[in-house]
Amino acid sequence: MPHRDPRCVYLARTLSEADVTVTALTGNGVPARAIDPLSRGGLFGLSVTGEHGVGRIEIWIDNLEQLDEAKSILEELASITASRAERAPAAGPIEMNCEGCGKKLTFQPEAWGTVQECSKCGSFLDVGAVDDGMEWEEGVIEEEDEGEKEGD
Repeated sequence: MPHRDPRCVYLARTLSEADVTVTALTGNGVPARAIDPLSRGGLFGLSVTGEHGVGRIEIWIDNLEQLDEAKSILEELASITASRAERAPAAGPIEMNCEGCGKKLTFQPEAWGTVQECSKCGSFLDVGAVDDGMEWEEGVIEEEDEGEKEGD
């Protein structure tokens, strides 16, 4: 295994997994980013080769002083993922419609409780009806008052 930068805290298998991992870390106060090892830190940290399954996508934290905190967050994320996998339905594929484009998608039971990408529009989908006990609030986007725009 090649030497990895100590800021690398996780190796994701897919772009979806990388996005969820970065979001979990950043959302909990540990700034992080996805780096494809094939890119050597190039444009946006991702290569254009598309070989993400081979090289894996490295998740780096920005501050090494937050390493223990990052490990704790990743352990909690792994625990949630394992719990969701245990609750996965035993038989049959999971069928659902993409909220972004309406395409009917089918996933294997192992995908229950994961985040996947729509093959048509690229939207992220939460596969299966998962209740992880977390309450999510919708964000509010504040719009500028028309008078403020004219004064700029």
